[in-house]
Amino acid sequence: MLYEGVSTIDNKHRIFKATSPDGREWTKEGVVLDLGETWDCDGVGSPNILRMDDGSQRMYYIGQKEKSTAIGVAKLEFESNTWVREQSSFVFAEA
Repeated sequence: MLYEGVSTIDNKHRIFKATSPDGREWTKEGVVLDLGETWDCDGVGSPNILRMDDGSQRMYYIGQKEKSTAIGVAKLEFESNTWVREQSSFVFAEA
């Protein structure tokens, strides 16, 4: 399971992973998507996963920087454990 949590390091939102053999007891495995360097440098969260026909997965997530919010995309290749950001992003709101 991927979930949004707040880091104890700087109180910013990140995307974490937890696993469970039975859906009752969960083991936290740490950060899977950390802060970015530009448009999502103040927080990432709200992960939504799509499994693709080739076995890869796409994560659509919310990124924040100062007063702007955007949607980002990260890809997990088949049999990989590392999410890699793709360059697409859409800005919804700027204050």
